[in-house]
Amino acid sequence: SSKAWNFCNKKPWHPGNMKNRALVWEAEQKAKEEHAKREKRQKQLKEERELEELRRLSAIQQGIKMQERVEWMYTPVGGQGPQGEKGNDEDLSPFILSNKNGNDEKNTVEGEKKYKKKKKRS
Repeated sequence: SSKAWNFCNKKPWHPGNMKNRALVWEAEQKAKEEHAKREKRQKQLKEERELEELRRLSAIQQGIKMQERVEWMYTPVGGQGPQGEKGNDEDLSPFILSNKNGNDEKNTVEGEKKYKKKKKRS
């Protein structure tokens, strides 16, 4: 009687089909990996929070004011920051690589001279 139903294993919809078993196994492995990643990340975040709490408590004990770490995100480039400090445009000079035409003027001696002249004018 079992031989009569073995043909069902060859059908694409049957759970006994080897392809279906392989797909289920792969999905289970992927779910296990994602769960492990999530667990690892949660553990890492917990450790970071504990470390930050210890730093905060240490700073309170020593009477040191903690610096907010996200202030740099709100400081405009070349503009005025939250405490009124002026940004420094000269820090950006290595990042200026090309002009409007796509020529790398800044990386040549002549381009550097032009850049310094423009900088002096403004």
